[in-house]
Amino acid sequence: MSSLGPIKFTDGAASERFRDIETRELVVERTFANFDDYWLSMVVSSPSGIAGKMSDAESAELKRRLRDRLPASATGEITVHAWSTAIKGRKTA
Repeated sequence: MSSLGPIKFTDGAASERFRDIETRELVVERTFANFDDYWLSMVVSSPSGIAGKMSDAESAELKRRLRDRLPASATGEITVHAWSTAIKGRKTA
């Protein structure tokens, strides 16, 4: 995993149109008890219900690939990380 860090707006179009620009990196993590807990959250929160629209074979293949890729602790817990950059500023007059 890599991070670009906070974006800087020191020149260019953004600095001409906005002032007092601030950025902040938001980092979150979530730990699931096990893969089934993770999978349930994927099915329930799937954008547009994509996971629910898959055939049984496609769903099984996705589960297999995710299970192989997600790092699990010795107890089976899976922790995932995500980040985003928040930007705020004031429009110049």
